Amino acid sequence: MQEQTKDISQELSFDEFKQEVLNDYRLANLSRIMSMDGRKEVLSGKGSFGIFGDGKELPQLAWAKVFKNGDFRSGYYRDQTFMLAIGAITPEQFFASLYGHPDIRFEPSSAGRQMNNHFATHSLDENGEWKNLMQQKNSSSDVSSTAAQMPRLLGLAQASKVYRHLEKLPENADKFTNKGNEIAWGTIGNASTSEGHFWETMNAAGVMQVPLVMQVWDDEYGISVHAKYQTTKESISEIMKGFQRDGKHNGFEIFTVKAWDYPALIETYQKAEKIAREEHVPVLIHVQECTQPMGHSTSGSHERYKSKERLQWEDDFDGIKKMREWILDNNIADVDTLDQIEKDAKKRVKEARKKAWADYTAPMKAEKLELIKIIDQVIKESSNKNFILPVRNALAQHKEPKRADILEAARKVLRLIRKENIPSKKTLAAWIQEYKAIQQPKYSKYLFSEGHKKATNIKEVKPVYNPDAPMVDGRIVLRDNFEKLFNKYPELLIFGEDSGKIGDVNQGLEGLQEKFGEIRISDTGIREATIVGQGIGLSMRGLRPIAEIQYLDYILYGLQTMSDDLATVHYRSFGRQKAPAIIRTRGHRLEGIWHSGSPMGGLLHLLRGINILVPRNLTQAAGFYNTMLESDEPALIVESLNGYRLKEKMPANLGEFKVPVGKVEIMKPGKDITLVSYGSILRLVQKAAQELQQAGIDAEVVDIQSLLPFDIEHDIVKSLQKTNRLLVIDEDVPGGASAYILDKILNEQNGWQYLDSQPQTLTAKEHRPAYGHDGDYFSKPSADDIFEKVYDIMNEAKPEKYPDLY
Repeated sequence: MQEQTKDISQELSFDEFKQEVLNDYRLANLSRIMSMDGRKEVLSGKGSFGIFGDGKELPQLAWAKVFKNGDFRSGYYRDQTFMLAIGAITPEQFFASLYGHPDIRFEPSSAGRQMNNHFATHSLDENGEWKNLMQQKNSSSDVSSTAAQMPRLLGLAQASKVYRHLEKLPENADKFTNKGNEIAWGTIGNASTSEGHFWETMNAAGVMQVPLVMQVWDDEYGISVHAKYQTTKESISEIMKGFQRDGKHNGFEIFTVKAWDYPALIETYQKAEKIAREEHVPVLIHVQECTQPMGHSTSGSHERYKSKERLQWEDDFDGIKKMREWILDNNIADVDTLDQIEKDAKKRVKEARKKAWADYTAPMKAEKLELIKIIDQVIKESSNKNFILPVRNALAQHKEPKRADILEAARKVLRLIRKENIPSKKTLAAWIQEYKAIQQPKYSKYLFSEGHKKATNIKEVKPVYNPDAPMVDGRIVLRDNFEKLFNKYPELLIFGEDSGKIGDVNQGLEGLQEKFGEIRISDTGIREATIVGQGIGLSMRGLRPIAEIQYLDYILYGLQTMSDDLATVHYRSFGRQKAPAIIRTRGHRLEGIWHSGSPMGGLLHLLRGINILVPRNLTQAAGFYNTMLESDEPALIVESLNGYRLKEKMPANLGEFKVPVGKVEIMKPGKDITLVSYGSILRLVQKAAQELQQAGIDAEVVDIQSLLPFDIEHDIVKSLQKTNRLLVIDEDVPGGASAYILDKILNEQNGWQYLDSQPQTLTAKEHRPAYGHDGDYFSKPSADDIFEKVYDIMNEAKPEKYPDLY
């Protein structure tokens, strides 16, 4: 694209050097004016919110010069100059993002789903297939949460190390790497380095020695809070000196540079790039004395919290002003030339802004006129024209209506004529339905994959058992299945706390590191957020990671990363990026407050966009891994913590059998009541069902298997058509996953219409599970509880047949 800066890895003549400097000056001014005009657009009401990269222009230009095809950015909402300089956005696209244009052709980062300055390049084509990432400069999709870009950055950098050291590369590896020579570049504001994600990532990068370059834009403030309240010694590079590598220890290389010193920035970035790319050593670049000419965002003014002296200093040391002085002092250009560059930049931005607004509003203006024609016909036919006319005129006078304004007017008119039987009523109703069907996907589609690798498209393959199939510990089924998968998929990796040398705490990976090496099966530190982040970053670069969180209770440490990042990657990039990471964990019943949790309700609410799979045993778990590795979607697989030593029959088709996603399994048919549950507690449900049978109650037992997605074929409703009664049994707290399950069955699947008794739930108590066998018995549902709850339901329905127990 025309805005792009030049790769300076090659020798430049003086004329080329001069042109490169002037092009950078043009880009810096272009970006600054975009920021200034963007702020005005928000204050005029054309945009909802604005946050910009003013004051960070020069370091981003220096960065762009050493950023190569195949490299990845994981940054935050100040990097517009960089994206402009690498040709990843145009001024028109910048303003389209500010307006929230919901068309990927005009706003390529998110199709209007994210606020401005949240960037992403396209890793996938329109069919959801991988593009060649080595033929483009890449940016992972941004998130707003401060420091949330850090965990993913670790995985993006680790991918280069993996590709450099893998003995056997996947067939399509040339789309993702050139011998591991790619760098993952991160950016963050100085205040956000206070976040735990920053420190966790930096420590892990130093331990792992991955090609990660971390850039800190330091303008001394975090919104209104000065650095003295943010950072010890008021300097991230000072307190990170202990990370500096030396002759005895690995670590970081650390650079400091002024944000207004153009030649020093270029020199610093060349050094940093060489170290990271060639040596795979992580680098910190502390960019000091950044300015923020327009304050933090359009939400406030920095004059409220900065002194006059500070504001004057920011004006004096503005990077663009200092670059202009440097150019003139070194006779690279004269005043007239620079004035013309500034004038041209203003003109370019003005034209881009006008075009972006016209492109954004044109379809809505056409849609407004289309609706007005229908309303005019309604007015001709309706007896309520005096009420309809003000709605019509208000819409007609609205010069630049939003789609919400258009649809609100249409629906209001429909309500006004609800009792009239006129031809135009049907026309209007049909228009509303069609309009919603067209517009809603612009804001809702791509939560999950919509391609042929969608998880629910993977066909079931049942386990096959030989006549002499041995009974083995469940962990053996899982372990041997993983071995098959590692032979099948050279891109497969597993990592986590204790996953490597000892083969995980339950020996589900026993001996596999010795067979497949430390690159593919590895131990990590105790750092759940970045374990998840590794999974995200690695999977965004074509690898298939299984990131292990040792216990379900500890997934809470990584929940923000899973919720804000992994669950939304596909959605927030409008289907142009994906991260098919699998999060492996184990949970439900064991012992104590932090080793027997089932916080499924929280996970279900926070992880929409991730398949949540809850196998009842380890054979099922193995089948889910087999399924998800054929899919291109992320998943959380919760293995039953108390099932590793229970005996299961060994399948003959390890690595091949697949448990379907989104489908339930009928464990025991019955005619009196439907019992719905999942995971470890199903063994107790089955035990209770046997005792109920002896008491004359024939219960149907349904294993949910997959909470997200849930029972896509509505088999539970088919069960209710037989039994007319429903009990949901859950280890989560009251109102947790059981509320979600009831909502799905009763409201989404309309199961209420087949019930003759009140649908009920049986859950754990509101407190965390107490320790020990008795703690489990009195904290979570027991087989006795299940029996008595079902008996009470049947007692209410048929008291003569099932007399009171108590």
